[in-house]
Amino acid sequence: MDTAHLPPQDFAHAHAAALRLLSDEVGQVRQGVEDAAAGLPGPGGAAARLMTDRPGKLVRPLLVGLVHRALGGAGGRACADAAALVEIIHLSTLLHDDVVDEAPTRRGAPSAAAAMGNAAAVLGGDALVVRAMAQAHALGRDVVERTVHALQQLVTGELLQLRQRGDVDLEPAGALRVAALKTGALMRLCAEVGALTAGRELSHAVTLGEAFVHLGIAFQVADDVLDLAGSASVVGKAVGKDIAQGTVSFPLALALHAAPLHREALRLALRTGLDERGLGRVVSHAVARTHAVPRALQTAAAELDPVQEALAGLPASAARQVLAAVCAGLGRRDR
Repeated sequence: MDTAHLPPQDFAHAHAAALRLLSDEVGQVRQGVEDAAAGLPGPGGAAARLMTDRPGKLVRPLLVGLVHRALGGAGGRACADAAALVEIIHLSTLLHDDVVDEAPTRRGAPSAAAAMGNAAAVLGGDALVVRAMAQAHALGRDVVERTVHALQQLVTGELLQLRQRGDVDLEPAGALRVAALKTGALMRLCAEVGALTAGRELSHAVTLGEAFVHLGIAFQVADDVLDLAGSASVVGKAVGKDIAQGTVSFPLALALHAAPLHREALRLALRTGLDERGLGRVVSHAVARTHAVPRALQTAAAELDPVQEALAGLPASAARQVLAAVCAGLGRRDR
């Protein structure tokens, strides 16, 4: 595969290159994800299928496959099953998130919670986690161990984020910790199961996974920037929606930490029940006045350094080059 002219930070091109490189596995991943929800009964099963029928960009499965190939793996069924495993867990978290966030839409359509009710969405998410664990078991003890670790981190991150809801005094480091636990956990698992299915030792997989936690942080920070400064038509949700639900993201924490007057203004706005549009104006003003967006993007870029350093130690290959480009693109706001 000729990747000589692949833009190093163009996510769209990198994503397309990854799909081409892993074309054999992508179809198997899609089928594996669909099979995870097939046959699940009742509204919970329907909610699970609603998500598995919308697989999105398959970023996490592609990361699994690219790591696998970059470490000399031959692809095939084990690689596809590991990639599907991570995507199944990801979809389960989206079902749960939409309940917690009371989200009316997901990926441009009604969320499962909105369409079928919270109970169906929660049980559908639970069922997908069970299916994912069964798939991990089939891939071996080490994959089970790392999958359980990822789930523990995810749940801890969710609990911590819930505790921090509405906390305008949140330190930026606290927001980064949530990103490391929630988003970083699955990115870490991508690297770990990709390495394990390529035949690498558990210690090697864990070391590479530690670097990919930073990829999760960079990805989350860039996503938070989109929520604060992006176009609603691009991100699929209204700018400022997170703070209306009490979520203080990293760039907003940067802004509020730097400007106590803006922090107090937001505290008052939340206390008085200002609507989402009004909260968005308060947040946008704070973010603009403190230059929080470029500062947050600098943090995202810095978080990518350990990832690229780890990738530089892998054997030179088309898979490594595409993987590096995908990782670079995930840390940018314009993906």
